[in-house]
Amino acid sequence: MKIQKSLLAVLILTLFPLFVFGQLKHELKIVPLDLFSAFSPSYELVINKKIGLELEMSFDTREAFISNFTGGAVTTEEVDRKRFIPGISGKYYFLFNKYGSGFYIGPHFKSTFNTYIEQGFEDRYFQINNTSPPHWVKKGFQSFATGLNGGFKWLIKERFIVEYSNLLTVFYTKEENGKFEAQGTDLDVEIRIGYRF
Repeated sequence: MKIQKSLLAVLILTLFPLFVFGQLKHELKIVPLDLFSAFSPSYELVINKKIGLELEMSFDTREAFISNFTGGAVTTEEVDRKRFIPGISGKYYFLFNKYGSGFYIGPHFKSTFNTYIEQGFEDRYFQINNTSPPHWVKKGFQSFATGLNGGFKWLIKERFIVEYSNLLTVFYTKEENGKFEAQGTDLDVEIRIGYRF
């Protein structure tokens, strides 16, 4: 009897991925237009017909440009940096809805971390400008944004995804004193493609 229970447990654990992956509730997506400068995968769990929860990550390698206005002249500094930007979005599907597709709206939150700054940049910046560089080109936690996510998701043959989304966010950046201050709003437009399993 113990052998049968052990075999049953092994069989259930072996087949568990098939139960999980056979429900058409999991989505993997990517922003293809960003692939040359950022890698932005996301995972959405379709909880039920009208609600989804999406986790996203962005690994950004774009250079930062800093403009300085001194003595009537404009100088531009360029710095090599790498950023990690995790985010989370809630989605409520409300129109042309077909099990987690159609028009949606929901809250959105993301934060930004600088994981790499060009070596020697801070010293070089100080020599040229006689001041330290802005906080947003230093390593560590830099900012967070909160706002609304809205868009439309097309589901093709129940598995392939094309999604258009708008992110309207308010940015809060970390200042030199360690406090966070609102720095305005931003509207991002993204097109994601993906697969549901």
